[in-house]
Amino acid sequence: MNFRKYIERIKYLDELIRKESTGRPDELASRLGVSRAQLYNIIDELKTEGLEINYTRKRNTFYYTSNHKLEIAFSLTVVSDDEKLKTFGGNINFGPIFLDGRKVILYQLNKKKS
Repeated sequence: MNFRKYIERIKYLDELIRKESTGRPDELASRLGVSRAQLYNIIDELKTEGLEINYTRKRNTFYYTSNHKLEIAFSLTVVSDDEKLKTFGGNINFGPIFLDGRKVILYQLNKKKS
């Protein structure tokens, strides 16, 4: 799954839970474009991170039981070849080799000579 899409899905889920307007689990899963099992896996991940989430059949919604807030931040940066050299200290050469009939990629770091 695309990382960005996954993050957007989590943010949308958080918004629906905060508004207490998720609907039934099968409806919510459909809105998020996941299976019901995947929905519960995502909710379990959020619980593991410390969010307290419950479900009420009376109102047909998931809701937070604490004032904790979900904050997701990430950065996506395109790195130039010069910046890669500074980061890795040299050029990276990719050379495939075969071990026991399986292709394995080895990374060799060549120090840039000044």
